[in-house]
Amino acid sequence: MTRLLRTELWKAFHNPMMWLALAGGSFLILASVLDSMGYVKDGMNASGVYSSAYSLFVLAMPYFFITFSANAFMYVWPILAAMPYGSSYMQERRSGVYNQIVSRVGRRRYFIAKYVAVFIAGGAVVALTHFGSLLADALVIPYWKVSIKDPMWTVHPPAGFLSELYYQNPWLHAVCWSGVMFLLGGSTACLTFFAWTGLRLRALVTVIPFAIYFMVSTVVRQLVSAGVLPYTSFVRKVSSLLYIVNVNQAVYPGMWRLAVTGILAVITFVVGYFQVVKHELD
Repeated sequence: MTRLLRTELWKAFHNPMMWLALAGGSFLILASVLDSMGYVKDGMNASGVYSSAYSLFVLAMPYFFITFSANAFMYVWPILAAMPYGSSYMQERRSGVYNQIVSRVGRRRYFIAKYVAVFIAGGAVVALTHFGSLLADALVIPYWKVSIKDPMWTVHPPAGFLSELYYQNPWLHAVCWSGVMFLLGGSTACLTFFAWTGLRLRALVTVIPFAIYFMVSTVVRQLVSAGVLPYTSFVRKVSSLLYIVNVNQAVYPGMWRLAVTGILAVITFVVGYFQVVKHELD
């Protein structure tokens, strides 16, 4: 099993789609730096001096969600997560490689190794883009520890993810949040197991997570508008979070995000196991 997993991980990180996804993430990082340069300049002109209200952990892409780069990231990260290894199962199934592998290791072991590889590859792309943008923004944005008394402290309100840690040790907070993004990206990438080998265009596999999030959130919103569902706090969170899974760390507590990650992981594992091991859908 260990050897099979190493093989799947090697294939995942040598997949051309992985490099294409990283290139897409790099484009977002570059856009984030350009956005940050403009805001830093505006902040200096407005106040005459820099303040912690224009700190790295306020203006960087993971925290400042009104820039072009941040909004673009919110929409495309499910696609970036699915790109590296999402269509590999379908490719191996059509080429006949799948039959050669499962004849040696069995469907169950093959699926588990494939699932872990898809999870790690998708999570790595999202987490690297997320944390890489922070490091890149640090080249142009000055750093001060943000104070809750600053006029822009609401960038991370008390209800946000590890809010106390954000104000005490923002770098550690960034590492923790990147870990959450890794889990969310990995579980999202595994939504590609909803595809079936009869799908003619493998490229469509990469948009499956985006389509699922958009469809579910749209249905929930329509049910609320029609009065079928009450507009409770939970429904509001679902309809907002599942709209491309809002990745703004200040919107909902981290435990909510971890719960969503766990639910996605369970659902994708069960669906994938059914597809690959129990009942292949041709």
